[in-house]
Amino acid sequence: MGMPSGIGIIDLMRGIPSDEQTKSYDFMRPLFRDKERLQSFDFPVQYMFKDFPKVSRQEDYIGYTLALLDKYGIEKAHIALSRVFPSSSS
Repeated sequence: MGMPSGIGIIDLMRGIPSDEQTKSYDFMRPLFRDKERLQSFDFPVQYMFKDFPKVSRQEDYIGYTLALLDKYGIEKAHIALSRVFPSSSS
């Protein structure tokens, strides 16, 4: 049996890049004790993601992401959303 046709690709872990991308894992930084992760890596989980893509600064990150999805034939994507609230000084 061959691969069925007419089924689009669905990306279940699509993230939207941003200018703050490397900071998204900073909450983990206090947990690390080894010098390599604390001093050598751009972000703490780089040991797991060795070929983490460097995205140049974009005017529209959503448009950029949609263009990549189209380029690689990805029909649908699951995008996790979170809301970051600034810490209050009170």
